[in-house]
Amino acid sequence: MKVEDGSEYGRTGFCLDPVDLCASKAIAGREKDRVFVAALVEDGIVTATQILGRIDSYGIEWPDTYDADKDVALGRARNWLVGLEKFDDGRG
Repeated sequence: MKVEDGSEYGRTGFCLDPVDLCASKAIAGREKDRVFVAALVEDGIVTATQILGRIDSYGIEWPDTYDADKDVALGRARNWLVGLEKFDDGRG
């Protein structure tokens, strides 16, 4: 969802679905993104299973500028998310 704030500064706010946001961060694979996603999973805001399902069901729209190995990025994200699934049932 995109919301225009009507200010003279022309700012735009984007309201991302938490699962979509976590899917993109998991694929990016940066340490700060992993910390963020892990915190949302541990707090029960999203589950690793939901994130994996989103990636597998809808795929990834790769930007033209992405020049890294897509299969490696997806494999790394999936493997990491499988490890996070232990938090899905609250056992942490």
